[in-house]
Amino acid sequence: MKKAESAIEQILSDDYEVVEGKEQNQPIFDFDTDYAGIKQKHDDTVEAWKSLADEDRAKYGRGLPDYLIEAGAENPKDQKFSRARNAYLVSNEISARVGNASPFKVLPLDAINYQSSLTELVESIENTE
Repeated sequence: MKKAESAIEQILSDDYEVVEGKEQNQPIFDFDTDYAGIKQKHDDTVEAWKSLADEDRAKYGRGLPDYLIEAGAENPKDQKFSRARNAYLVSNEISARVGNASPFKVLPLDAINYQSSLTELVESIENTE
């Protein structure tokens, strides 16, 4: 029986295996799919399910999954939407960061004689300590 190698030994050895069938060099973002629309339709359908009467819910054998299929609402957590979700999250993060004011303020330095302005700034910082 072969002794188990440590992770470092496995990394240092040049043993590797090529796995066929895996998607490689595929884009991680899909800006063409309307992920926000898919997510909104799913959320609206779930809210509609919550408001259904028990008699109406009984029509659907498996419950919510069957209702979602009939309504045509796809699950936004499905693997096929992962690249669209990545694009959606990145777009939201960019919008949030661009929309917020910067915590940094531009220092009013004299463009012509900026060295003396910087000297005054450094002296004032030293005097506060």
